[in-house]
Amino acid sequence: MFFSCPTCQMSLQAEPEWVGRIVNCPGCGARIQVPSLTESRGATGASGPKRGGWEESDPSNVNPWIGLGIGMGAMVVTLLLLLVVEKSFVGQVYWTGGWVNHAEFILFFWGLGIVFLKWRKTRRQGDALLLDVLPKRFGDRISAANVSVFIDQLYKLPPHLRDSMMVNHIRKGLELFESRGNNAEVESLLNSQSAIDANRIASSYALLKVFLWAIPILGFIGTVLGLSFAMASFGTTDLTDMGSLKTAVSSITSGLATAFNTTLLGLILSILLIFPMSTIQKLEEDCLNDIDAFCNEVLLARLDDGGGGAAGGSHDSALVERLVEGITGSQREFIERFAETTELCRTLADHLENRALAHQGKVEDSFSTAMNVLTARTTAAMEETVRTAGEYMKGLEKGLRGLNDVLEKLGQKTVVVQQVEKRRWWPFGRRS
Repeated sequence: MFFSCPTCQMSLQAEPEWVGRIVNCPGCGARIQVPSLTESRGATGASGPKRGGWEESDPSNVNPWIGLGIGMGAMVVTLLLLLVVEKSFVGQVYWTGGWVNHAEFILFFWGLGIVFLKWRKTRRQGDALLLDVLPKRFGDRISAANVSVFIDQLYKLPPHLRDSMMVNHIRKGLELFESRGNNAEVESLLNSQSAIDANRIASSYALLKVFLWAIPILGFIGTVLGLSFAMASFGTTDLTDMGSLKTAVSSITSGLATAFNTTLLGLILSILLIFPMSTIQKLEEDCLNDIDAFCNEVLLARLDDGGGGAAGGSHDSALVERLVEGITGSQREFIERFAETTELCRTLADHLENRALAHQGKVEDSFSTAMNVLTARTTAAMEETVRTAGEYMKGLEKGLRGLNDVLEKLGQKTVVVQQVEKRRWWPFGRRS
């Protein structure tokens, strides 16, 4: 929308969602408030159809603080129920976790509040699909003669129904068709708008994905704190004192309960949050796909650019020819580059093969030389061993012969063994 600065009268423009914001004039620097659509038309003196769109709300993003308020209300109710069943297993899992479990509950119910608000928006987007936004009573074909009737019909819709992706897509397409009279440009606009809305839907889940990451991490933090508390209690205990030992064991079990309960609760809450979040995300994506299908199958099929399409026929043909020539040239260049790359790869492969063969020959030569040297050294060692053994056997044989001769001589003589008494002399001439 367009408006003028009240100080310097400079013409300015802003998106409809900027209505009410305080901005600085780029010309004189004065602080001004962005006017509403009605005020901006009156200031510019616009005449003719009261068009120019309407203030569009974000089709997917919601106010996270409202979601926090809804989540806190649900959390209070849940805590009251947990107080009633405090002695049960479920109650003990929560109440023994300390501040970590409270933090997990806050993030979980905050995420549920955001999911609830997104579900309400998605339901409203789905309700808009039931509207007959292109009545056939105005004509089966939408041309330059009757397109204004269809646009006026959209502006007559109630504000809570016309502010939807479905109606906004069709309004923008029809208004572009009214001003340009070209089906191709309308199709391009619808594709771009669909991509923008898809990006908005994807980015709207950023905070929920952070919660899904933070909840299990908080559970692991509780596990570490519980184990640290248990080990610290046991480390300062006198193991010789039975009373102190019982107290330490009690502290250890309490710390382990805190450790495991926080992790268990974090994992369960993550699972309980990811299912509704994934369901709402799929509903939003399906709704956008249905809108795209309606625009392609109904809106574009009924658009008739007539003279606008014929007038631009020669221009479009020239564009198509240039496009075909560009594609053909690109394909030819790709084939040439591919052939060059193939030849280079073949050359490199041949070079690698030659180097491999040369390396293999060197390895075989080195191995053969090493084997020859090893064989020669082994043969020499064996020959030296055989020679030494032969000399040893000869010496042994000679010794045996000499022993036999001695034995023969001893056999003919008598061997007398005598014991010689040795006298020991002592001082002073005494002996024993």
